[in-house]
Amino acid sequence: MKKEKMELLSSLNSNNSEIKSYTITEIAMLLERNSYLLKGKFSASMFWAIGKAYPTIGLPGLIKVTKSNWKMFSDEISYQTLIALENFLDNDEVKNTKENLLLNDELMSFIRSKCKSTNTRLSECSNRVLSKLTL
Repeated sequence: MKKEKMELLSSLNSNNSEIKSYTITEIAMLLERNSYLLKGKFSASMFWAIGKAYPTIGLPGLIKVTKSNWKMFSDEISYQTLIALENFLDNDEVKNTKENLLLNDELMSFIRSKCKSTNTRLSECSNRVLSKLTL
C-alpha cells in the first residue's frame, strides 16, 4: 500500500474529531473517485459522504466538484449536493462564507436552475438553500 494511503488510514486513530472527519471524507472521495474512473460517472453517495464531513473541510470540495460538473448531475446527485450544501450552511463556521458563495456564478447558476426543476423535492430543497444564502 502506498505511503499516502497508510498515513490516511492511520489518521483514523486520531483523537482530533476534525482530523477524523477529514480522513473519512478523503477516504470516501477516493472510493468514489475510483468508482467514477471505473464507471465514468458520479454517484449520489459521493455527495452524501461529502455532506457528512466537517463543514470547513467538505464545503470546498463540494463547491469545486459542483462548479465544474453540475450540468451532468442527475436529479438525485443534484439533490444530495444541495442537501450537503444546506447542512453546511447551518454551521456557524460556514455562515461567514455566504457572501463568497453568492459571488460564485457557477454555483448560483446550479442552485437557481434546480429551483425551476419539475422534481418537487429538488426544487424545494434548492429554494431552501437559496433562501439560506440570501438571508
